[in-house]
Amino acid sequence: MRQELIELKQYLIKKALKEKPMRLILYQELKGIVFTTQRVILRFFTSNEGLSFSKKHSLMLKMR
Repeated sequence: MRQELIELKQYLIKKALKEKPMRLILYQELKGIVFTTQRVILRFFTSNEGLSFSKKHSLMLKMR
């Protein structure tokens, strides 16, 4: 896994996310992380151009 993703994973777990994660998926082949909580789905992937990020609200938040 690329160093950027390792550092990002450590940062998310230690500081950024105060909610308990429902799911943390590491895609070593795709070089990415998908982090899911009850409120949000965060996706991080690396490419030749650097680190990309996408965020969308999870279905549980929309159902409330």
